[in-house]
Amino acid sequence: MRKLKDIKEQTGTMRKLSNLLDSKKVYGVYYTNCFMSERYLSRSHLDVKELDVKNNEIRMTIPTRVEAQGIRELETTLGMLVEYKIGDIPNITTEAEEGSPHGDIIPVADDIVSVNEHLHNIDLYLIVEEPEITYKEFSIAGEKFTLVELHHIIDPSDDVASQVEQTITILFGEVGNLYFLSHFHNKNLTSRDTKMIMDLIVDENITGKAITSISVASKSTSIHTYLYPLTSLIGSFKNVSNTIIFSTDTGLVRLEEEDLNKYKMECVPINSEGHYLIKLEGKNESIHISFD
Repeated sequence: MRKLKDIKEQTGTMRKLSNLLDSKKVYGVYYTNCFMSERYLSRSHLDVKELDVKNNEIRMTIPTRVEAQGIRELETTLGMLVEYKIGDIPNITTEAEEGSPHGDIIPVADDIVSVNEHLHNIDLYLIVEEPEITYKEFSIAGEKFTLVELHHIIDPSDDVASQVEQTITILFGEVGNLYFLSHFHNKNLTSRDTKMIMDLIVDENITGKAITSISVASKSTSIHTYLYPLTSLIGSFKNVSNTIIFSTDTGLVRLEEEDLNKYKMECVPINSEGHYLIKLEGKNESIHISFD
């Protein structure tokens, strides 16, 4: 499991997953497979159709939020699901739909992220048989969470790089909040809390919320830097030097992970629609990250 490397990873079971689904709330979902080259968002909930503890199988629908360029990779994913009889993507059809601008996607309600950028809502129906299940239990600002990963090897190969596989990551927490970031409103967040929240956002964004803008403001000068998505979403990743990078077609913002302890984080709700703002207040500058 790539997330939260300082937290002990434990071996899980389908029974453990079933208990979490019965007693906790899902606050984040992330899906990827061996054909996906980009990091795509999923909504922070899932629809479990069937869970069979005895046969170690779960059938579920994951609602994803995909950029236009991601449709091609979902077509490849659909081919994989159909070939191995392990699922479907109902929103995507192999034949052109009349009036569809893409020709191969059934029109669905889009989420507008910026003037030129929007996300398609596309459901993935998955049949996950005998996955390897691992989990991590941790607390952030006194709130308890469990991060579960289902690693499903669909077609094993002696060459690991040639394996057909998919991974579903699910974030569970106590019932009582609307969103993951809701847990931290009006909380006094420590540097450890800050690093863990950022770790769950950077690279594989478990929150399901798109980053709509980033601003960096100097406290000693009048210099302000703004980053907005124009033709692509704001992505985030961590390079080999542990530098956190937020990038889009208009530029990038770099932040050294080791410098996070120099900032005080605050999570602020922007409106009643679930939009949030993460403020990182440092001695010399303020960094504001907006989410839809």
